Amino acid sequence: MRGFLRGWYQDCGKQRLYVLRFEDMMARPAECMAHLYAWLGLAPFPIDPGKLRVGLRESDSHYRMKYTHRQFSSIRAPQQHVIPPRIQQYLENACGWFCDMYYPAKT
Repeated sequence: MRGFLRGWYQDCGKQRLYVLRFEDMMARPAECMAHLYAWLGLAPFPIDPGKLRVGLRESDSHYRMKYTHRQFSSIRAPQQHVIPPRIQQYLENACGWFCDMYYPAKT
């Protein structure tokens, strides 16, 4: 275990830290939530990713968010953004272990 997760594991212990990748949540929301509920020891709570309750609008400027915050009644993956090569290289150098673990090279 390396990087920031090592500190969390040391402070909390593996039994108290749950890691969920955003990409997995977008691809399989019901399955991911069912697994999370089970990990927490909660009763199953089925969700319908196509019928979500939309809450009140939030004032994003209050939270200093850079991008518009929109809510949708169904889960939809956000647009992909191109990462500039300089930043991609920095991420691979600084967090290579994370990239290798969660984003292995496609062959």
